[in-house]
Amino acid sequence: MQKYIRHIISLLLLVTGLCSGAVAAESFHPEFTVISPVEGVWTNKQPLILDVADDCEVYYSFTGSDPLSFGFAYDGPVLIDATGKVSLRLAFVSSSGAVYEKHISYTVQEADGTWKPPFNTNLPFTSFLAGDSIVIPENFFYCLGTDGLPDIPGTVLQLSGGTFPARFVPCTVTDGLRFWRFVIVTDGNPVAASVPADSGSPAGEEPPFFVTDWEYLTFNKTGFIYSINDGYWQAAGGTVKIDRSVPCTVSWQSVAYSPDNPVYSVELPPALPEQYTFTGNEAAVFVPGNGYTAAPSNSGAVPVQEISIDAFYGEVIAGTYNFDIYYNGLYQGATCVSFVVDKAPPDPPEIVTNTGIFYNRTPVTVDFSGGNDTTIYYTVILQQDTTAGFKSDSRLSVADIPDPDNSRYLEYMHTPVTLDARNTAAALYTVAAYTEDAAGNTSRPVVQQFCIDPYNYYICASSEGTGQDGSAIYPFSSIEDVLSVVKKNDFVRIHVEGMVPITSDVTVASQCEIIGSTAGSGFSVEGNSGIMVEPGANLSVSNCVFEHHVPAGISGDDGILFQVQNATATFSNCEFVSSGSGMMFSSSASTITLRDCGASVTAGSYASLFSGVKTNLAVTGGRYTVIASTGVLFSLSSGRFSLSGTECRVYAHLGRIAELSGVSASITDNQFEAELSGTSAATARVAPIWTDGRSQLMENARNIISGFPGGAY
Repeated sequence: MQKYIRHIISLLLLVTGLCSGAVAAESFHPEFTVISPVEGVWTNKQPLILDVADDCEVYYSFTGSDPLSFGFAYDGPVLIDATGKVSLRLAFVSSSGAVYEKHISYTVQEADGTWKPPFNTNLPFTSFLAGDSIVIPENFFYCLGTDGLPDIPGTVLQLSGGTFPARFVPCTVTDGLRFWRFVIVTDGNPVAASVPADSGSPAGEEPPFFVTDWEYLTFNKTGFIYSINDGYWQAAGGTVKIDRSVPCTVSWQSVAYSPDNPVYSVELPPALPEQYTFTGNEAAVFVPGNGYTAAPSNSGAVPVQEISIDAFYGEVIAGTYNFDIYYNGLYQGATCVSFVVDKAPPDPPEIVTNTGIFYNRTPVTVDFSGGNDTTIYYTVILQQDTTAGFKSDSRLSVADIPDPDNSRYLEYMHTPVTLDARNTAAALYTVAAYTEDAAGNTSRPVVQQFCIDPYNYYICASSEGTGQDGSAIYPFSSIEDVLSVVKKNDFVRIHVEGMVPITSDVTVASQCEIIGSTAGSGFSVEGNSGIMVEPGANLSVSNCVFEHHVPAGISGDDGILFQVQNATATFSNCEFVSSGSGMMFSSSASTITLRDCGASVTAGSYASLFSGVKTNLAVTGGRYTVIASTGVLFSLSSGRFSLSGTECRVYAHLGRIAELSGVSASITDNQFEAELSGTSAATARVAPIWTDGRSQLMENARNIISGFPGGAY
């Protein structure tokens, strides 16, 4: 067994310094290299594997004692059967007799059940033979050698063909918490099970000569004459140089001439080139062709028709080897094969932005950086855009990221990419990028998501603390906090959770949308505060509750909840409750829409839900109630008015549904109900709709009326 290990080490020495990542070791003397163990905290017991010159000696101890006095002589790989903190001491005695000592400290913390490693924990290494495979779980990460940390996603480690060249390959695996380290040993067999071997003997009669350096025939038998390419027959003997740049036929027969003498011949193909070179991220497959077979020089291996030199994924191997070439079992010469098989993926690129965060109010500039010897490819996926916005405390599931080499990736030409929102909607982008090295290896894609949302702001009544920025995770606590944003932006969408107090006048100066996020969300308007919609603005409100209580003594404009001037306002599925106020809506030269809303206005002397001048008011669906001594739901002077599918009630001494002056109106499919307590002659004549001579009732149909003593109109 030790002789076998020494053979592997001797083969390994041929590529030491050439196989980057293949011989991952720690060297402190040219005649002595430590392949295992290395410092760290490991889940499995560690082997002692050294590369030592034949004329040197190494002694070791793993209890901290002096290895020269109380240690063991190293004669091959051995498992260090120790757990906990291990203090390994190595004493190296060089060929000159000098002694060098090295200390390696590591810790073994064994854990059961987390992973069944692909190696025998009682052996110092994992033998890898042709056709073997080592499975590393997909959710694990690994690396080969000692450089870097495990960052390659788990895969199946395999080699195509045989296991040439022989080498030690340290492998480190992690599940994110624990680390395993073991050493893979390839036996250097160039033969794969699927590759046929040479028969080992020439076809027909054995030639009376042997070949050296391709072009020299040396005759090792007498009593024969020979001819080359049908030339003159000559007596066999000595060494003859032939031209191997073209096919060559060598014939021979007995020197005793007779017409019945058999003539034997062998055809030799042209000689192979002196040098073959393979580079790339695929196995280096050496196929001599023309019937030739090959075996590593001086190896004693059976010649085969092809030799595959392959690396594990994550490994780079390089080297130069001479191969003996045979034709029909007859040695021809040697050829040199140089190879670099690079299967180590490059480091993934870095996504560099002007923000570095997920949730952004302004456009995001995306740049990429990577190694100087790599090319970066990227793709930008607009995963979703929505007017509902995205919460900054939770990433949506990442879209299916295309694999590298997909046509959706573009080569990065060092021009930044700008991500922006579209059409007042928040945009969720997924950016993926990978690198490709000169060998054609690709890194795993790196993925980052960005939400660009200049429009959605969040208010939560229970929000408190510092760092409030109006995002879903850090919402504002009052609408006043949003006012500066509303003034700066052409459009803003406000999401409201809970009942948010309004303690001072709120001004809407641009396009603004307010949405109640949960049932019962809205605003509690205190005192004489109100909401002003300024000229040119556009306010849209949905699913919100407005509670407005006007203290006694406040009258005029100070008691109005909404004042709309030369603007547009739309309310959908909203609830309005106002007490102590004479008026809820006041409008001038504006367009107002109430859709499926509920409103109740209560006042002592006079109350009106809506008062408008030169206004277009459209009310569709919903419930509207006024309670006062004198009450009118809708009072308009000039403009247009449509009322459809509503339930309207008036509880008053004197009251109406609508008073219209100079208005074009359409009133259909409503239910009008009144409880009028007044006893005056005016009360006895009250109808639900009053119009003057300048008004036009364009449509009046399917309205159900009760409680109005003056009849329909």
